[in-house]
Amino acid sequence: TITYRCLDTGNEEAVDLRESDNVKLQWKIDWAMRWAHEEVHFEPGGKDHASPNGSYDTSAVIAEQIYGRQAPVFVGYDFIGLSGLDGKMSSSAGNAVSPGQLLSIYTPELLSWIYNRTAPNGTFKLAFDSEVFRLYSEYDKSFEVEGSVQFRQLVGYGQSVDWDADRVCELLRLTGEEFDEALIRERLPKAKAWAETYNREALTVLNAKPNAEHFAGLDDERRDNIAKLVEHLRSHNIEDLESLNAAIYAIPKRDLDSEEVTKEDKARQKVFFKDIYQLLFSQDRGPRLATYVWAVGTEKLISLLDQ
Repeated sequence: TITYRCLDTGNEEAVDLRESDNVKLQWKIDWAMRWAHEEVHFEPGGKDHASPNGSYDTSAVIAEQIYGRQAPVFVGYDFIGLSGLDGKMSSSAGNAVSPGQLLSIYTPELLSWIYNRTAPNGTFKLAFDSEVFRLYSEYDKSFEVEGSVQFRQLVGYGQSVDWDADRVCELLRLTGEEFDEALIRERLPKAKAWAETYNREALTVLNAKPNAEHFAGLDDERRDNIAKLVEHLRSHNIEDLESLNAAIYAIPKRDLDSEEVTKEDKARQKVFFKDIYQLLFSQDRGPRLATYVWAVGTEKLISLLDQ
């Protein structure tokens, strides 16, 4: 029993340690107590606890001399970093991520591989940013996963078709890519969670209204190229991605009859695409245009391009 007195009020109270739920031993004593009470034989811990004369060394002495219990076997491990989130994984700092959060963007197999390939005393990062693209690619390469599609590609295709797995598979067929449909359906929701929860800046969002300011700054030739694109979208079949892509790249060329693409043509194409992306998204870059046109249709795009 502990008796204490409040210096402000003078009230005095006795607390029975066996009955009260508002009493806790200090950390190093508490750790040793739990080893003894729960008969712990193995206890891994962070490298901060493993330092000489740190928490483990001190608690081991307390366990032996106070509780008459040999300290459990201890293995120290390094910290896990968080890429795309602030800091390192630390429950005491309130900076932990749950298994549910991790599994929203990682497959169980990939997550297990990330942990198991690193020794306990090694450090690694769990990525919530674009580093996740590399991790998926390395995993697929290491295990020769057949029919895998780049995670970055799933993010791009997925948002274009409102994360519809059937439409993503259809788009992959049109582009002639080999893929495992079950793998697409498993990973597409994770691509969506990655983009919408942790990387909203990676989302490509159509302008709500025409970018009149950018259009006003175009000269006659650049406006004419935009008009040619609008006319093509109105009068041609957009289901043939190869033909649509070829037509879009041909619009700004000087000599439409020549198959050669000159340095001047490439420069003009670069300006042309920048104008398109500005008019559609108010940014200089965007998704592969032919694919995006197929995914979202022409009506909304034409309303933003035809000014």
